[in-house]
Amino acid sequence: SCAKLWMGAANLEIRQHDLAAARTIFGTSLGMCPEGSNCKAKVYAAYISVERQLGEIERCRKLFAGYLANNPAAVQPYIAFAEMEQGMQETERARAILEVAVSQNVLDQPEQIWKYYINFECSQEEFDRARELYKRLLDRTKNVRVWLNFAKFERDVCKNASSSRAVIEEAEAHFKAKTVGAV
Repeated sequence: SCAKLWMGAANLEIRQHDLAAARTIFGTSLGMCPEGSNCKAKVYAAYISVERQLGEIERCRKLFAGYLANNPAAVQPYIAFAEMEQGMQETERARAILEVAVSQNVLDQPEQIWKYYINFECSQEEFDRARELYKRLLDRTKNVRVWLNFAKFERDVCKNASSSRAVIEEAEAHFKAKTVGAV
């Protein structure tokens, strides 16, 4: 594919210890690949990987910004960007990136970003934030799996059986009302 050619040329320059030439190739390829194309996404990912290995975090941030501007519906770049920031102990930056992601109207895999964000907050032991995320997600979708995961979160993570029961009762009331309204 075209991405393999560009990445191969850039990697050749890297092996020759000519980082400036590799960056030029990556930049040229990003300019020439069609907007929103899979080729462009692969080049962004490869370029970010190189800069991250070099410890060029500011360059990575600029590249992620371009990547997300090019394809704001793609979930994986948001997750990779948040993981990078979390790895740099930049919790607030990671949280801001995830907020931008969940605020998108169209995402290719919305369940993945919501799950990642909730797990992120749990890893930070920010259980109230995770609870709020579940509530926000339920405002968007009343999917039964979300209700069940929320109840399991309350029971297993927060160790609060009564809150878990309340979530199940709220779900039951929602689905009963929906069933009665459909009849």
